[in-house]
Amino acid sequence: MKHFLHLTSVMLGEPGNGLSAGYENTVLAGQILLKNSGGKPLAGVQVSVRGASPAVSDSNGQFEMVFAKKEPGDRVRLTLKKDGYEVVNRKELVTVLRADPDDLLVIVMGEAGERDRLALVYYEISERSIRESFDTELKRINDNYEKSLTEKGAAIEKLKIERDAALSQARDLAEKFAEVNLDEASEIYKEAFGLFWDGKVKAALKVLDDAKLDRAHESAKKQKEKAEKRFRQSIENYMLKARLSVTVFEFEDAERNFQKAVEADSENFNNVYEFAGFLYKLNRFSEAVPVCQKALSIAEKSGNEKNIALSSNALGFLHDYRNENKLAERAYKRALEIYEKLALTQPETYEPYVADIQNNLGTFYDKRDDSDAAKKAYWRALELYEKLALTQPETYEPGVAMIQNNLGNFYDKRDDSDAAKKAYWRALELYEKLALTQPETYEPYVADIQNNLGTFYDKRDDSDAAKKAYWRALELYEKLALTQPETYEPYVATTQNNLGTFYDKRNDFEAAEKAYGRALEIREKLALTQPETYEPDLCMTLANLSSYYARWFEKDGAEDHKEKAMSYAQRVVELAERHSHIPMVLKYVNAANYVLKNFQTNR
Repeated sequence: MKHFLHLTSVMLGEPGNGLSAGYENTVLAGQILLKNSGGKPLAGVQVSVRGASPAVSDSNGQFEMVFAKKEPGDRVRLTLKKDGYEVVNRKELVTVLRADPDDLLVIVMGEAGERDRLALVYYEISERSIRESFDTELKRINDNYEKSLTEKGAAIEKLKIERDAALSQARDLAEKFAEVNLDEASEIYKEAFGLFWDGKVKAALKVLDDAKLDRAHESAKKQKEKAEKRFRQSIENYMLKARLSVTVFEFEDAERNFQKAVEADSENFNNVYEFAGFLYKLNRFSEAVPVCQKALSIAEKSGNEKNIALSSNALGFLHDYRNENKLAERAYKRALEIYEKLALTQPETYEPYVADIQNNLGTFYDKRDDSDAAKKAYWRALELYEKLALTQPETYEPGVAMIQNNLGNFYDKRDDSDAAKKAYWRALELYEKLALTQPETYEPYVADIQNNLGTFYDKRDDSDAAKKAYWRALELYEKLALTQPETYEPYVATTQNNLGTFYDKRNDFEAAEKAYGRALEIREKLALTQPETYEPDLCMTLANLSSYYARWFEKDGAEDHKEKAMSYAQRVVELAERHSHIPMVLKYVNAANYVLKNFQTNR
């Protein structure tokens, strides 16, 4: 697994950019407000920052800090504390000192734990909207599609890609929604957000009518100098519509509104970076690259090192997908260098980023068979995740498990059996522990590793261990397929095919026939509606069955087995004509042709 790092709200704080030549003292004045309270001030908040005496907010929520030998333009990082409360708009904790002391810094706080609770609620609303939209569109395709099965299958496959793209963005969207302070929002935004809270996403999008948003933005733009707040609100209206559009698969509307937002404020790093992430999640890597480069340019102009690292890592990820090796490696290393420097003084904040990029580099080098560099990167990532998991296991144990699985695959490819087995089992142990409390999230990972272990033991002729692992994987995939068949039936088929091969190699013909038969049944069903995706897998199972019946014929001489072997082999040859560009399909054809040629020779 690789990470296009998610943009968080905590921005980098830097000490002053230099000693002031012309300012004896610089004053930073601010006000602390309670989230979604109609602008109610929050008193008694302790405010501290390097270079100034601590302050406490008064009954109006206001505070004032005096900096000696700092000048306007210097960047500082604030720390706020009040029992039972937490900062919501964390990006404001890093701020630039103002020349005008009446230019108040506004910080919003909410009840402690509220942000995480709201993020979970918003995620559930978004996920429900995505799944309902998928089901509605799938039914429409199945009921009304009048074109060929191949075109119908392509439409369903496209829909699944869109669903997966939307789901992959749902958690990021929920985090952003959890930071929204409606006191700062426009009336249009408030109305739409209220409908979203009620689960009425389509109704919310109707409120966010394109023409209405454009009029609001044009009006605000004309009065920008007098009404900066209205201008910001008009841009956030576009961003809200873009985010909500994702949850109902209206990706063209989402893209159009992201474009409007970044064109209206082309120097807003957060919005540009989010747009790049949107394009990446849709696998539109070529289009995401220039947007991400724009985000990097904004970060470089502002000197914000964290944002430089974020966008550099993202560019590394995009170049990696496009096999632009030198560009990818250079971008990853730039991000890594920055995060390692930041982690020296803020390890709790930045070591997770270092670990993520080391994992990305491990995968990058592993794919290119640079074993030494890959192993070094993976082990550094593992070292950091294990250290972080000592104090925050719920947050970082999934990272430990991910790296252990990656190491298992790394060592397995290089036939280091002991190291691979140790890594796989450690990953399995952690995922099973996590699945006890979060089964929907982690049982798929348990199933994946059990399948990996089945293959691992099968290659090494440890029959008992392989069979046990395969059957545990199958049990989990079948359970998951009961509620999400479109997602997990392909995995059921893969595991059944693996079990067929397992039994076939050990001459347990009846068990092999049963497993192959179940894999064939599922893959034939899937290939009816999505031939481009599933016919290559169907060829695999057909080729396995052909070879299987040929061997059984050699054992018992039954004509029925010979006929089945030839029939399945002929189907492989016929199906493969549409997929001859796929190397693995050519291997299946060779196996089928071997069976056909062998029987024809011996007639």
